[in-house]
Amino acid sequence: MREFLTVGEYALAFDPLCEWIYEDDLTISPAYHERLRQLAEDMNAVKLVEDLREQIAQESWWRSLVGAAKDEMRTLL
Repeated sequence: MREFLTVGEYALAFDPLCEWIYEDDLTISPAYHERLRQLAEDMNAVKLVEDLREQIAQESWWRSLVGAAKDEMRTLL
C-alpha cells in the first residue's frame, strides 16, 4: 500500500485497505466508515465501503471502548 501512496496511486491503495478491514473482520467506528464512504465516492469505489457496513461498531460499544481507554490512560499518567 505504501508504494501506491508514494507514487500517488490513492485509488489502488484504497482497495487493499478496505479488503484488509473486511477480511480481518476489524471493527470500525461509524465516523471512520463515513470518512471511507466519502473517499469511495471520489474514487468510484462505493461497493468496497458498502461491504464494510457490518464492520461498524454500535455507537454505544464504541463510546464504552473510548471511555475505557481514557480511564486506562489516566491510571498510567
